[in-house]
Amino acid sequence: MEKQTIRQLAAWLSQTINNDTPVTNIVTDSRKVTEGSAYLAIKGEHFNGHDFINSAIENGAVLIISEEQKEAAVPVLYVKDTIKAYGILAAAYLQSLQKKVIAVTGSVGKTTTKEYLAAVMGSRFKVTKTEGNLNNHIGLPQTVFTIGKETEAAILEMGMSGFGEIAYLSNIAKPGMSIITKIGVSHMEQLGSREGILQAKMEITEGMKDGATLILNGDDPYLCSIKGTTSLRELYVGITGESLDLKAENINQTGRLLTFNAIGLGRNIEVTLHTMGLHQVQNALFAIAAGIECGLCDAEIQQGLEDARAAKMRQQFIETEGGIHLINDCYNAAPESMEAALKVLSDYKASGKKIAVLGSMLELGTDTEARHEEVGTLAASTADILLTYGPSAAALLKGATSAGMKHAEAFTDKEALTAKLKTLAEKNDVLLFKGSRAMALEEVVEQFIK
Repeated sequence: MEKQTIRQLAAWLSQTINNDTPVTNIVTDSRKVTEGSAYLAIKGEHFNGHDFINSAIENGAVLIISEEQKEAAVPVLYVKDTIKAYGILAAAYLQSLQKKVIAVTGSVGKTTTKEYLAAVMGSRFKVTKTEGNLNNHIGLPQTVFTIGKETEAAILEMGMSGFGEIAYLSNIAKPGMSIITKIGVSHMEQLGSREGILQAKMEITEGMKDGATLILNGDDPYLCSIKGTTSLRELYVGITGESLDLKAENINQTGRLLTFNAIGLGRNIEVTLHTMGLHQVQNALFAIAAGIECGLCDAEIQQGLEDARAAKMRQQFIETEGGIHLINDCYNAAPESMEAALKVLSDYKASGKKIAVLGSMLELGTDTEARHEEVGTLAASTADILLTYGPSAAALLKGATSAGMKHAEAFTDKEALTAKLKTLAEKNDVLLFKGSRAMALEEVVEQFIK
């Protein structure tokens, strides 16, 4: 964060404090306070940040932002809602910097797209990007406050679970360019239908000015349905869609090397990705289109994607000392990403067995059992063995066995699952791990490797 003053922060919150003490950061965790920080106290479900105000001051906080009346040895800004105040401060700070801001959302693929985009933009610009899962009403402002003078482009991922959440984030970020990767079925429980999910994802446009660029998946019928309905510059990218502005052709998978040509927007760019799966071509196309729009040359885009690697627990390829191949893709899961991951498992070149370790998918509402059965059915045609875990493990198992899979088993305990896996896996086998974030299947991966 670039230094501000207490006076400036107060003004952004429509208050007045005649104090020019410099503020070096805005922090919501008292343990992370350093000399010169402002401490913003948040009330959570299991904690109250106001209880740690004195600790924050002891650690060097020069300003407190609080909902509660507290005596403090440093100035205090009292607000009705500290989380909203955090958003107001983030919006004002980001606008004061006048940086290039690109926002990314979508039901699946948004994090990988963000990583490709950061790699492409990073070939010319100094980039700050969302790290981990900091893509909500607290995480996005936290990312904004890591943007400094040296940053030239900020890439902000936006997640949501209900209506209004992405609109809130978009109005903080005010992106000059946004990407929507796909309209899937995640959050069906809260949003009711794919039309509802489309409406929620389109909220990303609320903070955008007329004429700003919106990059959309041209293979997604829901996103294609809004063509021409916005005041934005709409660009459609894809593989099979019609009237695409940027299209992938000559797609070829050789081992873990994926090549294709990105054709359109006046370019024909030969692309190499160190990954597997047709879905990764789509993710890369978003980054390529954004790079072209930002004036990057072919060589910069090519180099960025050549250097790009998967984020942690997102299609990470690992080989154990015993020669077993692991695909660690267990950061999160939705029906669409499960399908893509099982296709990668099916296409993986190895002489041993193919074992799918699948955790439950969450927030699918009334479609939960049917969607899990569909994934189980697909697993029967792409894997030799299926091990399932979580509240919908039985539905995954039912789909697989109904499709004729002979070796499938459901687990409610990770230790038992790991033990079973250790008895099954042999040299040259390929193991896919994938499930929703709450399933934490990385614990199984770690124990298996040990």
